[in-house]
Amino acid sequence: MTHTTRNPGTICEAAPEYRILDDLDDGYLLVSEDCKVTWANAAFRRITGAPAGDTGQAVHSLGGDGDLATRILAAPGDGDEIPGFECRLRNPAGWEHLCICSGRRAPSGRGWLLRFQIAPGAGDCEKIIEYTGAATILIEGDSTISAANTEFEHLSGYSRSEIVGIKQLIDFIAYKDERRRLIGYHAIRRRDPAAAPRNYSFSFIDRYGEIHIVDVTIGMIPGVNRSMMSLIDVTARRRVEEALQKSEEQLNLAFKAADDGLIDWDLATGTIFCSPRCFTMLGYEPEKSVLATPSLSSLVHPDDRGRLKEGVAGMATGGCDRLNIEFRVRSASGKWIYLLSRLQVVSRDADG
Repeated sequence: MTHTTRNPGTICEAAPEYRILDDLDDGYLLVSEDCKVTWANAAFRRITGAPAGDTGQAVHSLGGDGDLATRILAAPGDGDEIPGFECRLRNPAGWEHLCICSGRRAPSGRGWLLRFQIAPGAGDCEKIIEYTGAATILIEGDSTISAANTEFEHLSGYSRSEIVGIKQLIDFIAYKDERRRLIGYHAIRRRDPAAAPRNYSFSFIDRYGEIHIVDVTIGMIPGVNRSMMSLIDVTARRRVEEALQKSEEQLNLAFKAADDGLIDWDLATGTIFCSPRCFTMLGYEPEKSVLATPSLSSLVHPDDRGRLKEGVAGMATGGCDRLNIEFRVRSASGKWIYLLSRLQVVSRDADG
C-alpha cells in the first residue's frame, strides 16, 4: 500500500465536481468544518496572488482563520447558506479588493463552498489613485484607510501593508484641534457631501514624527460610503512664504522707523508699487498702491522730468545700478516739495 503525505498548509487536489469552477471569474474557496481552507480556484489565486498550494496565503487574504470561522459559524445551524457580506482580499503588493462573499454547504455535505465576487467598481478607484501624481488614499466610513498609493507611502514613511485596513486618517493628524476639525468634516461629509469643505490644510505627521504641512482635496465616491483624499506636501513652500513675510515685516518696520517711502518700479511693465508713506508725506490719501509710470511722472515738476527720465534710462541700460537724485513733486496742497530718491537695481532680465 502506498501512503501519500501532504505538507501542512497545502491545498488538496480539487474533487472533479469543483474543477469546473476554475473556469469562472469569481473566486471560490472550499472550507472544511474546522474552518481550514482545502481548495482555492484559479480566480481566487489570481486575485490574491496565492500560489496554487499555499493555504496560508489564501487564509491570510481573508484576514486569518478567526474572521472566516466567525462568518461560517454565524450561519443558521440548520441552514445551508451564508448570507453575502463585504470582505477584503489583499494581494502580495498590498492592494485590497472589496468583495462580496457568500457561501453554501459543499455538495459533499462536508464543509462550505465560499464565493467571492469583486464589488462593482470597487477596484477601479484603487487602481486610479496610483496615477494621480499626489499622495492619495481612500477612507471608509469608520475613517479606516482602505487603499493608499505609492506617493502616500513616501509621504507617511509606512508601507502599504502597514496602512491599508490598519491605519485611520486621525493617525496622521499631528494636533488635537486639527483632529477634532477633520473628524467633524468626515461626519458632515457623509451626511451631506456639499456641506463639508473640499479643500483645506492640516499638519501631517509621518512615522518618524516629522510634521508636514499638506494641502488636501477630498470628496465622496458616488454610490459608496467612501471618500478619496489627495494630499500635497507644501511644507517647503510655506516655509519660504513665512520667511518672505517675516522679511517684508522687518523691511516695513525699518521704513516706518526711517519715515521713508518705498517704491518698487518694474521698468518692463511700467507698473510702480508705492508704500502708503509715499502718499502721506505729500498729503495724499494712500488709495492706490500700484500706479502706472505716466501717473507718477505727472506729479514730477516739468523742469525735473527730463533729468529723472535720463537717470532711470541709464540704470535700465546698465550704465549704473545705483542712483541718488533730487527732484520736485507736487503735494496735495499744490506746493512743490523736494524729494531725495535713492534708486537701486535689484534684478535684471535678458533685456537688461
